[in-house]
Amino acid sequence: MQNLGFAFAMMPLLQAGNGRIESREFITRHLQRFNTHPVLTAPIVGAVSRLEEEGLPEEAALLKETLMAPYAALGDSLFGNSLKPLSAAGSLVAAFLGSILAPLICLALYNPLHLWVRLQGFKAGYSRGKEGVDFIRALNVPLLASRIRWCVAVVLGIVAFLAADENARLFGGAVPFLGTGVSLAAVLGTFWAVKKGASVTLILYGLAGVLTGVFAFL
Repeated sequence: MQNLGFAFAMMPLLQAGNGRIESREFITRHLQRFNTHPVLTAPIVGAVSRLEEEGLPEEAALLKETLMAPYAALGDSLFGNSLKPLSAAGSLVAAFLGSILAPLICLALYNPLHLWVRLQGFKAGYSRGKEGVDFIRALNVPLLASRIRWCVAVVLGIVAFLAADENARLFGGAVPFLGTGVSLAAVLGTFWAVKKGASVTLILYGLAGVLTGVFAFL
């Protein structure tokens, strides 16, 4: 899965060893199965590099095996289920407002945190070895992801309002207060869904489906 990429990322360490590291064993060791969230690979690469330099290959292998599953879950929660939907929803607001910067807004919302975690995570792992895991622990990913999801709910509410308002311009004359009613229902429904623990992806596609169905029927 990600083992080939991990082994490639470790190659500079092998090249810097000037023959002190047995290449066949080193490459075979890092071609063992590895799979985690791509962003949270950086802290593991940093920590494993430090342990390899210190001549502790067994500890490096154990660290990889131990961290890859929990880091996969944490990364999915923070980036896949929280930050990506926020970035997409933010760009939708800009698109509804007619801004050609919508794609750039998506990147501007997503890239700072994910690049910071990659760079600082690698730095923490490489400088502190096994103790580099404290960097991810200090982020308190569950709390951070929860706060981002609430931001997503707010932004999706704005998206729903803008979508309903746009359609109300077409149907508002024939059906009075349609835009206001649908907008209010969409915003309240979004907050209710988040409070009930619905996934952001479900809310996003649910809003799209409901609003499309309502105005297609009318």
